[in-house]
Amino acid sequence: MALPFPKTTYVYHRLKQRGNVPDETYVDLGADVYLPYDSGEEVQAPEGGFPVFFLVHGGGFCIGDRDGFPVHEVQEALDRKWAVVTMDYPLSPAVKIVDMNHALQICNNSASGYLTLASGFLFFPRPSALISFYPASRFDSPDMIRAYTTAQLTGGVPWPVVSDEIIDKVHADPTIYVSTPFSDLLPRPEGAPPRHIQGDYLFRVCETGAHYINALGYDPRLPENKEKHDALAPYFNVDAHYPPTALVHGTADEVASVFQSTCMAEALAAKNVAYDLILIDGAPHVFDYIIPSREAPGWKESVGRAFDFAAKYV
Repeated sequence: MALPFPKTTYVYHRLKQRGNVPDETYVDLGADVYLPYDSGEEVQAPEGGFPVFFLVHGGGFCIGDRDGFPVHEVQEALDRKWAVVTMDYPLSPAVKIVDMNHALQICNNSASGYLTLASGFLFFPRPSALISFYPASRFDSPDMIRAYTTAQLTGGVPWPVVSDEIIDKVHADPTIYVSTPFSDLLPRPEGAPPRHIQGDYLFRVCETGAHYINALGYDPRLPENKEKHDALAPYFNVDAHYPPTALVHGTADEVASVFQSTCMAEALAAKNVAYDLILIDGAPHVFDYIIPSREAPGWKESVGRAFDFAAKYV
């Protein structure tokens, strides 16, 4: 569902499509720009321009699109007189994580989970501050390379049984996808269009325990892969110039372990980088999508606190 704000859409990069397609077929990577407004009119930009809040969606590297954000988070940024940029990026498994980072470098910045933390050391100029929700800071730990149950992945939402044939079918198809709807994660009403194959793939590959191995293109636990894993893992790349970072994580998150945020906080503290570790007691994965508005209980102590932290450095 499109975000309910005026926007301008740009193509920030084009990738040559793979697979059984005509030569010189390309897939566009889109970005939407939302400018602050007041009473329906755009606000005059200050000298030097607006601060820019880049949003890059989650979705296990396999699904999602540039509209996939809670409305209240975009509204909060606009009310702070920040311009907002949301963007698509090429999805796994056709594209590996290292190449997602390369695509996003063209836009200079990102803000969402792992890709947020990666922007703190891979992109130059570095962001002024980061807000990272339930991130992955390293992929070599037991909490990442493991099998997930469907109930953990869906929060109890019913999901049809998916066979291993889905994995084989997706791996055999080199097509690059850059956008799939988050609505694929919701129960399907009778007569609804079929779920995108990337959604079924994500759930089945997580159930097998091979999700991050496939997204990376290698097993990060093996000694021979340590160097290339560590070069991509934010935990191993914090230095004194890393941006101030807010880490927001629910303690009941069964998809991205809270360990990923606590160990990142330790790495930031070791380099004297400003950070705010915001742990939300009992909150599940993607808890901020469940919060209905900025007036709802829990918003100020979680999302609002993270915005306040970042605002100090903008």
